[in-house]
Amino acid sequence: MDISASEFIVVSSWVGTFALAVAGPFIDKLSGKSLQLLGIVCLTLQALHLGQVNLILLNFFSLVGFGHSFFKQWLSHDDFTGGRGEVYCSRLLDSGSASMQFGGRSRG
Repeated sequence: MDISASEFIVVSSWVGTFALAVAGPFIDKLSGKSLQLLGIVCLTLQALHLGQVNLILLNFFSLVGFGHSFFKQWLSHDDFTGGRGEVYCSRLLDSGSASMQFGGRSRG
């Protein structure tokens, strides 16, 4: 079965779209990050084919960011289904008043 470059790009872009759509709820797990990276790579192929420099750069920096996050989590020995599920913004109830905590600093 022969497949043309255009047909490959179309299939790749749909695979990338599907991977990104599914990755969202699982982004705190390695499996979600894996889907995110797959989706970005697939959509980068489409951007390269179309010569869209702005999307190529956006996808490149997304790959760097998600790749860093993926390897940082992978090296901490989390498995592909576990994840830590850390919450980066949480409400704290302190003496009846709510305060927000961002990155370890409290704002009241």
